[in-house]
Amino acid sequence: MRPDRLAILTLRVLALSFAVVGMQFLLAPDATIASLDATGAYFGDFPATPATGARLWLALSVAYMLLVTLLALLAQRDLAHARPYLALLFAGKASSPLVALLAYRTVSPAFPYLANCVVDGAIALTVAGMAMLYSDGTYYKTTYVEGATQYQVVAPPAGASLPV
Repeated sequence: MRPDRLAILTLRVLALSFAVVGMQFLLAPDATIASLDATGAYFGDFPATPATGARLWLALSVAYMLLVTLLALLAQRDLAHARPYLALLFAGKASSPLVALLAYRTVSPAFPYLANCVVDGAIALTVAGMAMLYSDGTYYKTTYVEGATQYQVVAPPAGASLPV
């Protein structure tokens, strides 16, 4: 599989997973935390995640998941111009594990905090890798010649500036 197709597929899978998790947060927030706590039992003796009655965090997390879903969808539409979307997606996904790690260390060593740190950290590194691969404006151009698909690497013209 060509690298650009893999990046597009990865961004689509991420967008779908962000949307699904956002819907889980919205429709079953307590069950989502409980299932993460139960999963943690397979990996060790983690305490239950501390309960909060505040639903403000629910509203913010659902809005955040919608935002990262849209950023991933926008980025996969045009990799040659995806740099701003990938930068914003990276910022969100890189800040999430840092906050989760802080909560793990200061609030409770609960499994959902650790899981969030690992999963979102891996997503942030993946997005950073894509941003580095496609930040120079190089992309693949698809042409069809006599029923066969041909791919050509197209580099930006010398001196061309990239969108920030």
